[in-house]
Amino acid sequence: MAAIQAFTPLADIKPFKTHWKIQVKIVHSWTQYTQFTGETVEMVLADTAGTLIHATVKKPQVSKLQRFIVSGEWRIIEHFTLTKSTGKYRATKHGFKMSMMEKTVISRTPSVSDDIYVDLANFPDILNEAGLSENILIGERAVSNSFDMSLLEINATYPAVLDFVANLPPDVIPLTIEDSKAKQVNAEQRKKDYYDRFPRKTISGLFCFAETGKCNIICTIMNIDTDYSWYFFSCLKCSKTAYKIPKVENEIVKKGKKEMFWCPTCKEDTPKVIPR
Repeated sequence: MAAIQAFTPLADIKPFKTHWKIQVKIVHSWTQYTQFTGETVEMVLADTAGTLIHATVKKPQVSKLQRFIVSGEWRIIEHFTLTKSTGKYRATKHGFKMSMMEKTVISRTPSVSDDIYVDLANFPDILNEAGLSENILIGERAVSNSFDMSLLEINATYPAVLDFVANLPPDVIPLTIEDSKAKQVNAEQRKKDYYDRFPRKTISGLFCFAETGKCNIICTIMNIDTDYSWYFFSCLKCSKTAYKIPKVENEIVKKGKKEMFWCPTCKEDTPKVIPR
């Protein structure tokens, strides 16, 4: 009977082979899109020792593995590649970044720990900018938008959070929850003020104008007139301009074949465009 392969700690995995087996918790996951890699699913994984590593699922593997990627749950992952983690604002301090491959297997496993595995920077070090690398994401002094987050907890009671709060300077303004109704009223008032700059008119009323002026017209776009070249085609994926690919001379066009367009932003051919 073959021996059961033990789990390798994240601190010990190296890029000289791909046949690793690890037991990790998905601390955070998000979808990312760049013109170089296309759409990918990114993760931050943690093992029972608290070691964190950044992992990527590229587009060819997304459909196969995405159903196993649930933030907060534990998984067993086998067969993956490792590359040196470089560049600014890395998600973890780990020296390597993990990438899933065609042979990668992700399987479910019972929860091992409820720890959230937060790696918080020392607050005095952030203020003093001492001992922190600009390549690590936590080295930033400002707190920006927390988009694509997996979990938001207000006034959490985790030990790491309580220690962080205890080390805050006494003159820091406390965080408050803004009244959503008041925020909505302000937004509606700004929108009203914007439209009230000019008088509102109807389309039929325009024919009665005898002089040049400015006005607001609220209307519905029923269709795009594509007989004249004042419009352009935009890519459905990125909403940027797409250019029609000319037909090849003497090419026999199959019935039902869609016209193709080149999107320089996505750097790919696509039939999915709309006139604007």
